Amino acid sequence: LTVFICNRYINGEDVSLLYYISPLHLFGFGPMWFVEALLIFTFVYVLWKMTKVGTHSISMNAPSTRSILIFALLLGLGQFVIRIWLPVGWSMPFTNFQLPHFLQYIFLFAFGLVAYENQWLDTITPIMGWRWFVAVQLLILVGFPLIFVLGGAAELGPEAFMGGFGWRNLVYALWEQVVGIGMIVALLGIFKSRFNTQGILAKRLSASAYGVYVFHAPLIVLLSAIFLSFNIPQIWKFVVLSPVALLLCFGFAFLLKKLPMARKVF
Repeated sequence: LTVFICNRYINGEDVSLLYYISPLHLFGFGPMWFVEALLIFTFVYVLWKMTKVGTHSISMNAPSTRSILIFALLLGLGQFVIRIWLPVGWSMPFTNFQLPHFLQYIFLFAFGLVAYENQWLDTITPIMGWRWFVAVQLLILVGFPLIFVLGGAAELGPEAFMGGFGWRNLVYALWEQVVGIGMIVALLGIFKSRFNTQGILAKRLSASAYGVYVFHAPLIVLLSAIFLSFNIPQIWKFVVLSPVALLLCFGFAFLLKKLPMARKVF
């Protein structure tokens, strides 16, 4: 549906929806690759829990700052090795799995399970969150430009940092994991002390989040097609249409939850 709306009403191609939903022209999972991955991970986890070893909980102390940093660096090293042959942007046919990023998904899912069993989230303090937040901002605002300037991104382009056997790919892979994992710890610590409340509106929006995720792609593309001839600078079009897109997506998901069968899923 998303591809059809884009090609028919934005690119102006003479195609029908029936053409795209026929088995010979299926494009794969699209944004739903994330749900696909979670289903696979969960299935593997269930099989693991059915084994004799899996019935025992894994007892681990909460990781220190040093342990978190080492974990991020090792994960970045693993991502670098994968990207030597499969650069960023490469995806597995049909599944839409981007293997250059997939190692972090696997390990973070596994560590999430361990963190839940050992109450790791309770050990993340607001101070810890703010320290990681400051460190991450320095890596983004100072480290990121330095990496690309010293790496000659202006001459070589970003591709040199996305794959291949070279220091640019290595440094970017390490930077990416430290920033990503650091931001997870930072936001958990900050939100625990600053934003750990939820009103009626927030609860309803949160309850509709899954429906928004599933249907946001065709809805946003449809909105883009409707306002294609709305000729104003792109940045202002973004400012004007962003609230409209949010209302459309959350409104659609909220109404969807009212349907008897859909309510069980969304």
